[in-house]
Amino acid sequence: MKFNIQRAYYNILSFTQSLSLSNIINTKLDCTMKKIHVLSILFLLYSFNGMCQKLSIAGQFGWTSPQGSAFESNGEPMAKGGINLDFDVLYHLEKFNNKLGVGINYNSSILFGASRTGFDIGLYGLALYGAKAHYKFFESKVTPYVALTTGLTRFVTPEISDANGQVLSESVKNSSFGFRPEVGLHLGGFFLAVGYVTPMKYKVIEEKAGALQFSLGVRIKAL
Repeated sequence: MKFNIQRAYYNILSFTQSLSLSNIINTKLDCTMKKIHVLSILFLLYSFNGMCQKLSIAGQFGWTSPQGSAFESNGEPMAKGGINLDFDVLYHLEKFNNKLGVGINYNSSILFGASRTGFDIGLYGLALYGAKAHYKFFESKVTPYVALTTGLTRFVTPEISDANGQVLSESVKNSSFGFRPEVGLHLGGFFLAVGYVTPMKYKVIEEKAGALQFSLGVRIKAL
């Protein structure tokens, strides 16, 4: 009986020591994994911060003028000026000393219907969703630049009614492939821009529509 008690004691002692060793190993593994996780997060944050330093965001606001036969009827203008909005996000390439940026662009023009006796003309809409390339000539704060956006254009004609409120023409939505070249001058964080949404033909109405835009913009770094 005495021998069995001693044997049980040694078995318990051996099990306790092995359990302690296992706990130590697991604790060390947990600490190692936590360190790896922390280093991974720090690396991702560093990479994300580096990428964001190469990103810029810009917004433009200005005046737009209608271009194309879609804004005319029997030689008479159906639209006058309006406003335009433009937003882009660019990634600047180190290979070109960050002077070349590529990204996405959204451009929109809202044009007011012309004043025609006996007619009520609503708003025209012209939007461009596309890819944009932007190149500034110098690294200085004051520098000229050129840009080009190409992608999908969306043109919406207004509802036209007579003086009695009777609808003469329903609103029509059209899509096409479009271009928007742009030239401008950077003035620090601000810039002046002239953009031209090239008049493209829309099959539904068999007419061309475009816009000439004069804008004031702001460009900032993402971080």
